[in-house]
Amino acid sequence: MVIVVKNDMMIKDLKKQFHIYYPQLKIEFFRTEHDVNGGNNKSNMLSNETMIRDYTGNKEGQVEFSGSISVAEFEQRFSEQFGLNLQVFRKSGDIYLETTGTDDWSLDQEHKEALSSLVKSEEGTTDFTDRDKWE
Repeated sequence: MVIVVKNDMMIKDLKKQFHIYYPQLKIEFFRTEHDVNGGNNKSNMLSNETMIRDYTGNKEGQVEFSGSISVAEFEQRFSEQFGLNLQVFRKSGDIYLETTGTDDWSLDQEHKEALSSLVKSEEGTTDFTDRDKWE
């Protein structure tokens, strides 16, 4: 699996690429980094329209990963390669939960957990860009 990072992209473009692989997970980007098994403050969350170049120092490239890597390692790759601070969230009912307590789980394991607790919303869709549906 690959996520392409280009300076002319917006945060929502990276989120969309990830969402294709894991429809029951989402990623959010923040101005500051967080510790492993720690969360981030919603006030530090970057908007979907934020340009990538504002945070990458004009670095471009791609992040390759497999479903077997841990959430912590996935998040760390973005930080090390591009200076982007992200957090993985898992869908639970109609909200997204930060995966802070399960940073050692694999991406596949997080997605499987989300699928096991899947409850269809009235619309039957997941809005991975909704910044208000998380705890």
